[in-house]
Amino acid sequence: MTKSQGFTLLETLVAGFIMFLVIATTTMVYRGALLSSQKAQVSVELMQVVPFIMDLTELEIRQKSEETDVLNGQGKVLGIEYFWQARMESIGAVPPELDLSTGESVAQEARFKLWVVELQLSIQGRKQILLYKKVSW
Repeated sequence: MTKSQGFTLLETLVAGFIMFLVIATTTMVYRGALLSSQKAQVSVELMQVVPFIMDLTELEIRQKSEETDVLNGQGKVLGIEYFWQARMESIGAVPPELDLSTGESVAQEARFKLWVVELQLSIQGRKQILLYKKVSW
């Protein structure tokens, strides 16, 4: 009886199947890492302009706060489109002041407005909504 050299068909099929599983798993891990990296990059780009956009909205709120209780605006900064809407939540004053000559507390004028601001950012089809509060006077 002679012994044949080489692999049987079954051994070749099992080896091919194992190799396919390894390649498929590696591809899925790489794809997941790539998608995560892209999402992180978009988030970083969005968050880089947030302080600048918040400053712009604060300036507009302070300039127009006497006119109405709801304000909004929009624009584009570094390729990132934004829309914001501010709704006045409350009006308040500083604590009463003590009049030293009479010894009585004097109520202050209610001139501070608390605004709830909704900021919508969008880039490359991805949107992010931020909510925060601002004070104007």
